[in-house]
Amino acid sequence: MDTTESGRTALVVGASADIASAVALKLSDSGMTVGVHLGHRTEAAAIIARKIEETGGRAFPIVSDLHSSEGMPELWKQFDRHARHLDVLVSHADTTGRRRALIDVQLQDLDEVFDANVRLPFLLVQHALARLRDHGRIIHVASRYPYGTCDSHLLPYAMSKAAMDAFTTILAPDLRARGITVNSVGPRATRIEHVADTAAGLTENLLEHTADPDDVAEIVAFFASDDARWITGQWLDATSEPAP
Repeated sequence: MDTTESGRTALVVGASADIASAVALKLSDSGMTVGVHLGHRTEAAAIIARKIEETGGRAFPIVSDLHSSEGMPELWKQFDRHARHLDVLVSHADTTGRRRALIDVQLQDLDEVFDANVRLPFLLVQHALARLRDHGRIIHVASRYPYGTCDSHLLPYAMSKAAMDAFTTILAPDLRARGITVNSVGPRATRIEHVADTAAGLTENLLEHTADPDDVAEIVAFFASDDARWITGQWLDATSEPAP
């Protein structure tokens, strides 16, 4: 299936099937054809694509392991078989890593977190630029964790998320001439992550401010819309909490 030249095409690359599904469905509702990538989870990506098609939309799954040397080329090879261009790229990388005090953090811990949360999104955007049409959108599902959080046991994770926020703000002016916007959405956690977040030591108060995947998807859809064409280089706090 090829997308038409006039239609808009989105690619959602997700760490969470629930968030990827919510975002993909929301973008499909606006008339986009949506590619869905969930690593090597073939069935999960196919289920999301089927949901979209069952509601009258158009979608296609992409399966590749981005941690392998051939993963990134394979992702774009599959994308190019289905689409002639890209209009919206949504990237959600979210590996928290191991909870350890600073003195106990190993080099491997840093490598794993930064590889997933910084290196792969960076390469994803780098490869996307040749396909991204003028007036396109790059949207990162980031995190509020680096701001106002005092848990040093997830320091590599917080550092990786802060690095992606820097990537957003510095890349945005570079793409302004093409009308391409670059923005980040910063939820603290979603309902699907309650168990993991409780284990990570989140307080009861913070758990009350978690979001549903649909809440995140609505903000992503806004950034992808024409209404947000004048907004770029921004990190949007999406936690319903006061600023730190």
